Amino acid sequence: MIAYQVVFHQIPTQKYLRGHNSSFGSLFSGISSNYDNDISFHPSDADTDNEESEDEFIEEHNVNFVSEMKYVVFNSQLKQLFNKCLGDNQCAAPVVELDYRHKGSLVIVNGTCLHNHHFEWRSQPLSNKMAIGNLLLAASILYSGNTYTTAAEFFDTFKLKFFSENDFYYIQRKYLLPVVNSMWNSQQQQLLSEYEGNTDLIVAGDGRSDSPGHSAAFGTYSLMDTKTNAVLATSVVKVTEVNNSYSMEKEGLIRCLNQLEEAHVTVTTLATERHPQISKLMKDEYSTISHQYDVWHMSKSIKKKRAAAAKRRECAELQPWIKSIGNHFW
Repeated sequence: MIAYQVVFHQIPTQKYLRGHNSSFGSLFSGISSNYDNDISFHPSDADTDNEESEDEFIEEHNVNFVSEMKYVVFNSQLKQLFNKCLGDNQCAAPVVELDYRHKGSLVIVNGTCLHNHHFEWRSQPLSNKMAIGNLLLAASILYSGNTYTTAAEFFDTFKLKFFSENDFYYIQRKYLLPVVNSMWNSQQQQLLSEYEGNTDLIVAGDGRSDSPGHSAAFGTYSLMDTKTNAVLATSVVKVTEVNNSYSMEKEGLIRCLNQLEEAHVTVTTLATERHPQISKLMKDEYSTISHQYDVWHMSKSIKKKRAAAAKRRECAELQPWIKSIGNHFW
């Protein structure tokens, strides 16, 4: 649930959290239950007798750990908190032994007082053996569009304890990305349900690759409602799924149209660039959809051809007219 809450702090969506339990005892229910594989947790570091009471404490107080204020604490200042016993007996005797352990941004302090009382203190709450601060840091990095490398350099310069790159990608893969996918699917279902029965849907489609030219490994294709600018469908295509990188755009369009068809959304008009494979596809397999060419791409093509022609001596007088021709075409 914390991962969901971070998403909504970054992307405010009021409706999505309705019906979700905010209890942190079931923090990641529905996403993953294999907590024993958490690489930031070591059984020898935990007091198993306190696990149930730990979750009860979280649920009882029902604290919103996403919006709760956090602070940077220096080690020298932290030590001042452990001059006296913090055990259950609260004898307030001097502490004679302290042991500090770190798990990412979490610090665990184990102490023993003069009367041989033992206590443990954690800088962060836990939920299902996961330090909530580690989860929130990983979520903040991903959902704010940053990278682990940039964040790690900042924390290292500041000498602030931080988790490893492996831990970051583990949290991202196991908790954060499933939340993003779940949120996207839920919003898309709600969005597409509003288009059922629409008889005048005009969409624009375009593809994008991870690198220019014909050496791209991945390509994305999206369909957008030209009236509302809402993205109705999107798909990711890997080059190994098609004959070559040039064919990824065609495959992406097919998947997007299939998504809309499965959602009972009917497209009446589609505007794309002048991709030969897409033109043939629309003519042969989607003849019921009016296929039109995107004006921007055509204007760009005209400008490019006029610019090339103007470089020839006999067409030099064309140069001042290039921009006006493009404007007229629009």
